[in-house]
This record gives sequence, C-alpha cells and structure tokens, in this order.
Amino acid sequence: MAKFEKYTKDIEKAEKKLAKLRKAKEKEENKLLLQIAKNYVKLRRLENPEMSYDEILEYQKLELEDLETKLSNNDINEEVEKVEDGENEQNDYEEPVGFGSFE
Repeated sequence: MAKFEKYTKDIEKAEKKLAKLRKAKEKEENKLLLQIAKNYVKLRRLENPEMSYDEILEYQKLELEDLETKLSNNDINEEVEKVEDGENEQNDYEEPVGFGSFE
C-alpha cells in the first residue's frame, strides 16, 4: 500500500509540474505574439510607412526564426540539465532483479 501512495504522490507532483509548464508555455506564446505586434506597428508606422505587407511578413519570419533558434537552444540546455539532475537521483520503485548471490 505504501508504494501505491508513493506513486499517487508522484503522479500529483507530475500533474502540478505539467500545469506549471503549460502556464509557462502560454506566457511565452503571449510574449511572442506581443513582440510580433510591436514589430508590425514599428515597421508599418515608424520605420518605413511605405513598407508592403509582404516585406513586413518576410521581416517577421526572420525575427521568428531567430527567436525560435534562441528558444530551442534554451530548451536543449534545460533538457541537458534535467538529464544530468536525473542521473543523480535513484528510482525507489524498482526492485532489484537478479538470481541472488553467486557465492
């Protein structure tokens, strides 16, 4: 029964962590949309009012590619850290598998 309770607690922790990650993802998406809107307004009104929509779209694509590259590099670094941290932790659930002593 103790193992079941431990599994239940771990599931609850994982669900909470997943909820936090979803909120963080939504926050990053909103930041990205805000940045796109700011760039659009800046390009359309301030820098070059003669700029066509296609030129603005091309500029936005380049900005988005740069941002995605930065985010993917951050994600990769975070995943590496998680893996390194996970190597130090041991799984308490696994029971040893073997045939006993060979002495």
